[in-house]
Amino acid sequence: KTHDMSSMAIWNKCHRMVQDANDINEHFSATTMHFQRRSVQGVWNPWLWLGDRKVPKKESPKWDRKLGDKEWNYYVSEYANTMRKEDALVEERVSEHTELPLQYTRKVQERWLEHVAPKLQTDFETNLAAMKANAIKGKLPDPVTKGEYRLFSMPDHRVLGDDAMRALRAKEVQNIGKWWKQRKAQLSPPQ
Repeated sequence: KTHDMSSMAIWNKCHRMVQDANDINEHFSATTMHFQRRSVQGVWNPWLWLGDRKVPKKESPKWDRKLGDKEWNYYVSEYANTMRKEDALVEERVSEHTELPLQYTRKVQERWLEHVAPKLQTDFETNLAAMKANAIKGKLPDPVTKGEYRLFSMPDHRVLGDDAMRALRAKEVQNIGKWWKQRKAQLSPPQ
C-alpha cells in the first residue's frame, strides 16, 4: 500500500521496519491521542523496567532428586493426613446409610435379652430330646404369635415417610387443580 505515499513516507516506513522492528512509538500529546496504542511486543508500561533487574535466580529442585529426612517426613505425613481424611469421609458417608438400621438392630438385641433370653431353656439335651420326640410324633413347633412377631418388628427407614409424602403430594396436586380452575374462571367471559 505504498502507491499513494510520498518517497519520504516510504523511506520513513522502511526506517521504522528496520530500526524499530515496525513498532510504533509515539509520544503522548494532543496530536497522537487518537492512535490506538498497539504494539508487536505488547503495550509498554513503566512497570516493565522492573523485569530487567539482575536478581539471582533460585534453582528449581529436580523431580528425581534424593529427598532428605525432613522432606520425607513432610510428604509422608501429608499423604497420611490425606488418607485419614478420605477414610473419615467414607465412614461418614457409610454411617449416613447404616446408622438407623444399626440402631434398630441394637434395640432388637436389647428386647431379645429382656424378653426372650430369660425364657430360653438352658438344658439343651432335654430341649433336643423333646424336639426329637415331637418330630417323631409329627408335631411341629408352634408358629410365631403376633405379639412375638411385633416384639421385633422395626419401621423400614427407607419407606418411613412415604405415606405422609403421598398425602402432601395429593394435597399439592389438589391445590394446583383448584388454582387453575380459579384462573380459568377469571378468563371466562362475563355473564
